[in-house]
Amino acid sequence: MVVGLYPKKKKMLHDFFVFSEIYTAQQCAELREISYKHKDSILKDNPASNKNSDYFAVRTKLFEDKLDRFFDCVEECNQSSFGLELYSKIPTSLNYNTYNIGQSYGSHKDSYPLGSSSDIKLTAILNISEKKFDGGEFVLFFGDKTVEIEEVSKVGSILVFPSFFYHEVKPVTMGQRITISVWFSGPNWK
Repeated sequence: MVVGLYPKKKKMLHDFFVFSEIYTAQQCAELREISYKHKDSILKDNPASNKNSDYFAVRTKLFEDKLDRFFDCVEECNQSSFGLELYSKIPTSLNYNTYNIGQSYGSHKDSYPLGSSSDIKLTAILNISEKKFDGGEFVLFFGDKTVEIEEVSKVGSILVFPSFFYHEVKPVTMGQRITISVWFSGPNWK
């Protein structure tokens, strides 16, 4: 496990976690297959305007048992370091993201604007790519400092970080980057 450190504020001990190769290539293939079979046309994401990748939503209940390690990793991070109040260990939906050559997702944050009754507090990403790809680097921003999270480029790896951090996916230059993104909500910040 990789733990990202940056000058700490009270209570939050780490900025991000990476769990390397938690899922095998075969398990990632199963997740891709199940996701495609169960695309949900009702659930919609509201991405920032600078997302130019392909994506669709899937209800997590349809393959919750296959994502249990994913959700356990998120819970472990939250309990050991973040200490955030979350509504549920298992969100109702996930996003299936496909980045082809030239596609990216510019700098954005996943949390809502201040003043909402609830907020997205944690973001978790699972790399389920079929093959190695080039480009598509994942970058977290900490003020004027940027950190490229290379470990999440490995198939089966998981990245967990607070949703109020700005982040981006750089353009894919070869191959295809496929990820599952999940957001964990809780009461608005106090």
